[in-house]
Amino acid sequence: MSNSSPRQLPRPLRYIAPLTLLVVWLCLYLARDSWLAQLVGQFPDQIAATASLNRTLLLAIWATAGWTLLALVNRFVWQGLQASKSGKQVPQLLTSLFTALIILLTLSAILVSVFSFSPLNLGLLVGGLALLLALFFRDFLNDLFSGLSINLDEAVNIGDTVSLERGHGGVLEQINWRSTHLRRPNGNLVIIPNSVFSNAIVLNQSPQADLVVVELQAILGFAVPVERAIRVLTAALHSAVGRQGVVADPPPVAWAQSLGTVGNHYQLKCHFLHAQANEGAVRTLMIAQVMRHLAATGLALAFPQQNVFLGEAAVQAMDWHNKEDRQRLIANIVLFKNLTELELGNLAEAVELNVVPAGTAIIAEGELTTSMYGLAEGLLEVKLKSEKGGTLKIGTMEPGDYFGEMSMLAGEPRSATVIAQVDSVVFRLRRAALQPILDNRPELTDSISQRIAERQLSNSVQLMSASAQGREASLAKVTLTLVARIRKVFKILKKDVARDKPSVS
Repeated sequence: MSNSSPRQLPRPLRYIAPLTLLVVWLCLYLARDSWLAQLVGQFPDQIAATASLNRTLLLAIWATAGWTLLALVNRFVWQGLQASKSGKQVPQLLTSLFTALIILLTLSAILVSVFSFSPLNLGLLVGGLALLLALFFRDFLNDLFSGLSINLDEAVNIGDTVSLERGHGGVLEQINWRSTHLRRPNGNLVIIPNSVFSNAIVLNQSPQADLVVVELQAILGFAVPVERAIRVLTAALHSAVGRQGVVADPPPVAWAQSLGTVGNHYQLKCHFLHAQANEGAVRTLMIAQVMRHLAATGLALAFPQQNVFLGEAAVQAMDWHNKEDRQRLIANIVLFKNLTELELGNLAEAVELNVVPAGTAIIAEGELTTSMYGLAEGLLEVKLKSEKGGTLKIGTMEPGDYFGEMSMLAGEPRSATVIAQVDSVVFRLRRAALQPILDNRPELTDSISQRIAERQLSNSVQLMSASAQGREASLAKVTLTLVARIRKVFKILKKDVARDKPSVS
């Protein structure tokens, strides 16, 4: 047995029926002198019967007039002019308020014309009721007029995808008397009081209705400078672009939100394509990238703790002005794995640190320089010149990555342009800083050349498909070429080398 919904009148009859009935009532009222006398002649009290029939006829006229007005406005204004002009659904709150107003006016007309109610008394009654509503239903009226202002503002419309500053977001389904309904991508319904919605900062994503916003909160210790925290968190969010549907426009953003009891609170926001991922996957990606960048820069999330200091407090976060932290940074570069602690310390003293603003080019394709670089904090993008005259992005660099070693060691021009995608901290190492080390230990040229060769050939499709013997031969050939070029650049004589050729492992 199937459930059937109540049948409704065809759309034209929804306003033709009350209009026809109104015309009938008016005709009967205008012609009442001809038939009313015959009808009331059957009653003992003809005066009372005439008065009752007049009141009944007026009551029917006013009730039908209100019904007709509602039907005509609904058909030709709400569904006609307004819908065809804007192409959007009329909010339910506006139609409900208009219906309530028409009913109120109809009842007032019936009270005055049918029951001879004094207009003055009616006005006093309405005023008294309005005062009671204002006193005892203030929150209700606040939500009601807030909802009305939302509808009249036209900043958001039914069907728009919106997000609020507090992290709520979804498709705007309806605005009722007291609340606004948002449907989240996972199907959940978020009900927000109209007064809260109207006072919130709302982002209307209707031009990009397929985008969904995801927000996270991170707490970092008070010892971490705010500008550094924002730089690291922003880089982490940008490194998620292109994965799990995370988009670059609107760009991911991080900002300091408030002070807490254990650290500063930071808000993180990303947008993703609803058709490519879900909110849970994007949150997981954001958390993973944030933790990765925090670990790379020696930072950590704050947590409640109690410390007892017997001496100077140790700095948990890496401080790039500290020689030991710079030395640890350089030691992570695979080219320098065979350097001693003393040699790494000498390089750490020679390192130059720079905060590079977003959009700044660090190196340009084709230029000749004598330095290599590494990324301490932030995010970099790598671009190549295209045949059409523009540039093409080929990759990104995250903290711990290095670049420009071929220019410093082998004297080659820059093979690509590297630009700071967000505010970043970049360290620079000049050729002159490595010269004394290679002069004292020229055999380091072998290991450095081999690691450069491994890096250059790691993405070679032909090398991956070759046999183990073929890969070893290719690696040895490239390594020998690099050794010769590096020795030439650093003017290292072959007689100073203990071995005639590098060993390949």
